[in-house]
Amino acid sequence: MKKMEGLHHGTLLVDHYVTGNIESFLKAYYHNADFQRDLQEQTGNTDVVVGNWSNGNSIGSVCEIEYTMKAQIGVPKNRVYINMKYTTALPGEIYQIDNIINSPELPMVGKCFRVHERTIISQQKGHVRVTVSQEVDFFKKSLLKGVVKKSAKAEGLRFYSRIWTPFMQTSFPRYLNRILEPIDFDFDSQPQDENNNNNGTGSSRVSDLQRLARSRAFSIFIADTLAKSHSPIVTTC
Repeated sequence: MKKMEGLHHGTLLVDHYVTGNIESFLKAYYHNADFQRDLQEQTGNTDVVVGNWSNGNSIGSVCEIEYTMKAQIGVPKNRVYINMKYTTALPGEIYQIDNIINSPELPMVGKCFRVHERTIISQQKGHVRVTVSQEVDFFKKSLLKGVVKKSAKAEGLRFYSRIWTPFMQTSFPRYLNRILEPIDFDFDSQPQDENNNNNGTGSSRVSDLQRLARSRAFSIFIADTLAKSHSPIVTTC
């Protein structure tokens, strides 16, 4: 899709396909605070705060996320701030979300740069394509510019290959299923035996099915079945 590929910038971090439609994907992925929180916590980040979108999935709509990143070798624990913004919105076709990631507490370089991640989500035939690309923007001079760019690229590739992709494969279908409308079984509308010669067995079966349809066990069965039908397909970048 040339139109989408022309919107990429910097390093392509991931190219991923999920079975389903684009609007349901957005609701389960971007407009689901639980999913965003759980995704951040996969890396060991703590104190995750997910804000609300200012104007749904319209162009210009923004959402703020912040969390505490755990300490790593050579990098102390620090607070990270993400500003997410819809910059392209063609319902049913394609969306672009730009994430500006700031880490001002990083020693020496935290106030010199920001990471710009661009996520492009497009509707394909029966699938949703998700691509993420990255650039590092410097707004102040730094002798460590090369080191920062190299580290940001390596960390981005590691996150999307080792954490994001497996999480999308194993956990995202569950979040997707939660937003689907429940199936309504109207057993009362089924035709009844006018002669009622079943010695009560017909009516008993209907009652049993009604209880089953309303039970938690039946809901779990439906969710598991839908999860299999929405299994994501991963392609290699």
